[in-house]
Formats: sequence, C-alpha cells, structure tokens
Amino acid sequence: MKNKVLKLLVSVTFLIFTLFVGVASGADEGSNYTITPVEEQNLETGVECAWTLVYNEAGAPITICLLESKNSKTYVVRTSLFEVAYVCNRSGFGARNVKDSDRVLPSELTSQVINMTELSNQYLITTGDLDDDVALGLIASYLPDLVNTKYQNLITS
Repeated sequence: MKNKVLKLLVSVTFLIFTLFVGVASGADEGSNYTITPVEEQNLETGVECAWTLVYNEAGAPITICLLESKNSKTYVVRTSLFEVAYVCNRSGFGARNVKDSDRVLPSELTSQVINMTELSNQYLITTGDLDDDVALGLIASYLPDLVNTKYQNLITS
C-alpha cells in the first residue's frame, strides 16, 4: 500500500512539474492558443475524435486526431507540411514519429520541419494516464519547441 501511495505521489509531483515546465518552454507561441473540437461528421475513418489547435488567433490551423487502441491513445498532430504523434500508453506520454500506417505526408517533409533532437527529448514528457484535456494542453505547450526555428511561422501566423 505504501508503495502505491509513494508512486502516486511521485507521479502527481512529476505531472505538476511537467506542466510548469511545459508552460515555461512554450514561450509566446504556446501562451495563447485555442483548441476546438471538430464535429463528428467530419472525422476520418478510424479517428475517435479530433480538435483544431490555433496559436495566437491568426495562426494556421493544426489538426489533432485521436486514434485509440487497446493499450494506448495516439494524438496525431498534422498540418499541411508536417505531422507528429503524441502517444499516451502505460509508459507515459510523449512525442514520436507518426507510424507508417497512419502517415499522410512524406517523412522527408516532416523531418525538414520537425527538430529531431527535440523530438527525442520529448519522448517521455510525463508518466501516468492522462485525460484528453491534459494531453491537449501538453501538446499545445510542447509542440512549438518541436518545430525548427525557420518554420515557426507555420504555426504562429
């Protein structure tokens, strides 16, 4: 019982710390964003639900699609020039390349826009199970750091 309480306490502390770091690392791009649900009739096959993420009200819309499997939730974040996945499973929540089966864009295009070093740094953002609202907030906070500097205008204008 003490081990479970200790694990829960460590997880909650880590989650709170991660949220504070996420807000700080998001800089200006992540400080002003809007997430709106996509209407159900507009969803692709296999997509449980989807949202549109827009930074600073003038930014280009970013689509986030939720794909669920037995052991994980995958949030595929997609624009016209890049796509990346944020996966929540029993190991935790973090960024990954999109699986080939879920890929819409050429991986070469994404690798030009996405900073691969930062992608590996975000492999594990937090541990524990997250609800959609927390996951979406983390995505909005961390996504700007994934985009290479010369492509920042893709999400902020």
